[in-house]
Amino acid sequence: MPNFFSYFRSTKELSLGNNYFTGNFPSSIINLTQLKGLDLSNNSLTGSIPSNISGYQDLVLLFLGTNLLTSTIPSWVFSLPSLIYLDLEYNQLTGQLYDFQYQSLQRIYLSGNKLDGPLPKSISKLVNLTLLDLSSNNFSSVVEASLFSNCNQLQMLDLSSNNLFLATDGVNSSNLPKSLAYLYLSSCGIKDLDFLLPTNNLYRLDLSKNMLRGQIFLDQKWYNWSEGLYHLNLSHNFLTNMHQLPFQSLSLLDLSSNLLHGPMFVPPLTISFFITSDNNLSGEIPSSICKLGSLVVLDLSKNNLSGVIPQCLGNASVGLLVELEVLDIGDNNLNGTFPWWLGNLPKLQVLSLRTNNLQGPLTLTTNKTQPSFSALKIIDLSHNEFTGVLPARFFRKLVSKKEINGSRTPLNYIGDQEYQDTTVVPQPPPPPELDQEENDEFFNGFIWKVVLIEYGWGMVIGMIMGCLIFLTGKPKWFNRIVHEEGNKLVGKKRPKYVKWL
Repeated sequence: MPNFFSYFRSTKELSLGNNYFTGNFPSSIINLTQLKGLDLSNNSLTGSIPSNISGYQDLVLLFLGTNLLTSTIPSWVFSLPSLIYLDLEYNQLTGQLYDFQYQSLQRIYLSGNKLDGPLPKSISKLVNLTLLDLSSNNFSSVVEASLFSNCNQLQMLDLSSNNLFLATDGVNSSNLPKSLAYLYLSSCGIKDLDFLLPTNNLYRLDLSKNMLRGQIFLDQKWYNWSEGLYHLNLSHNFLTNMHQLPFQSLSLLDLSSNLLHGPMFVPPLTISFFITSDNNLSGEIPSSICKLGSLVVLDLSKNNLSGVIPQCLGNASVGLLVELEVLDIGDNNLNGTFPWWLGNLPKLQVLSLRTNNLQGPLTLTTNKTQPSFSALKIIDLSHNEFTGVLPARFFRKLVSKKEINGSRTPLNYIGDQEYQDTTVVPQPPPPPELDQEENDEFFNGFIWKVVLIEYGWGMVIGMIMGCLIFLTGKPKWFNRIVHEEGNKLVGKKRPKYVKWL
């Protein structure tokens, strides 16, 4: 980055974000004492933030996030009287936070660094604060919920993935501000839900990787904060029963990696993402799940489900499950034949039937006017007892990305999230040419290329150029289907500012 800013001492706005600048933080910026807005975010700047800056009395916006900055955050950053937006996220900053000296701050982004120590008590004085993101650092201390009690405008709080313990019992347990709508507390040592009682405006709630146990929704006192809840992540806890869900507007429910047992339960009709993988649910898949008309992702993998796959899952003709894009029922004890009726689902892109007791030929409809898996991108049939040949015309549309003139052309699919990355693995012999529709040859090789697609709160692995997982073990990367916490979707990203304040 050029270091000639001393010639522009009267500059009030400097926006150089979203470029490819490298090198150290430009020291000449310290001379721009009249700045109101400084944006150097989304570059590759290295080194430390200068510690000898004075002035900046009018600085409102400071965006240095998504760089490679190191060392500690200098004390002057905490002493800016007009600062409203502070973004230092996704750097390599270390050390502890100083006390905030002024109450002007509204948004603080410090996630994805190596900051440590306790949270400063001065947070309680930030009465104008609307967003605080301290996730993915090394902060360590016991945090009383009352620390945020005076932040009456706080809408988003993220303390996830630190070494923090949120104290949720005692007289100070119910002091979270009522204004909270987005609350992310993954890995915060939470054992109960009493502290949520005053938060009656919650929209997204992440309590994954905590110490919640048993059946937690027996008491109707939860109804106050659950009425408007839209996304709920309770994965990686010790829950045993979820049959009494007090949610009327829920769209995403992640209960993966708990201790749920007994028959499978059906979530509210509003659900779009339903994830109960890696539990011990048993019995048959209830046909009532076919009434979930908004369902986009259904992951029931790694349970003990038995019986046959309900045919109503593929009954798109009556408008059921027409939005379903991902169906993972692998690693269960399901039996019966290949569920060809799933080919009626117009948006089905991911189908995993692996490691069940399914058997027989892959019998498909011969009616050419009827759609057969027309949107499918991924299919995993491994570790079953299927026989016969693979009908080649069935897999003709297994194409998730094309390469044009050597350049990658990403496609948006699966929850309307974006293509993220590409990995190429060894290529066995290519499949035979399929010139005729009725040519049902068995594929004797596959072109293996992998794309990483992000959807909802998770990630899914997609196949390029007609790939198929069949009779092979599921690669380790495929085990991450549906599970990993990817983005938190809404309420986390910094808005794009068109003009400075």
